[in-house]
Amino acid sequence: MTRRLNQSRASWDDRFATPSIEDLFAAIEPEMLALTQTLREAIHGNPELVESLRWCGLPWRWALTFTPAEAQSEQGAVAYLVPNPEAPSVVYRLTLEQAGELDLKKLSRFTRDGLAQARLVAGVAWPEWKYQTPNQIKELGDLFSKLRESTMTNA
Repeated sequence: MTRRLNQSRASWDDRFATPSIEDLFAAIEPEMLALTQTLREAIHGNPELVESLRWCGLPWRWALTFTPAEAQSEQGAVAYLVPNPEAPSVVYRLTLEQAGELDLKKLSRFTRDGLAQARLVAGVAWPEWKYQTPNQIKELGDLFSKLRESTMTNA
């Protein structure tokens, strides 16, 4: 006799059921949700970026990806907003050129720590920040704007 598991998985964990963005955001604490929405607006305020929801595997699971409209695939995403109910985070795609252009002395410790712990894959850094305060959201929004400006200038 087989046993049936009646475990309901959280929207963020269930790879096989595409959740809505609203479902993912509903699982986040109200305080963190406000920060997440503010950061989403800051990133999505870039008119050349297209937002989409996709499964990114572990550890990010379901994430909002922001990809330039001219990109051929979602592999060209420049930012990931990870609505983890326990600790939402944001991940930026950072080329070594962009990293070299950053004036680290002008960045906060929070931002520098995220950059220092970035994973490097095929010449691209993937810094991730778990945010908790409005000030951190402002810093992350400003950093994203700088990164996009440097990308546009070098294009």
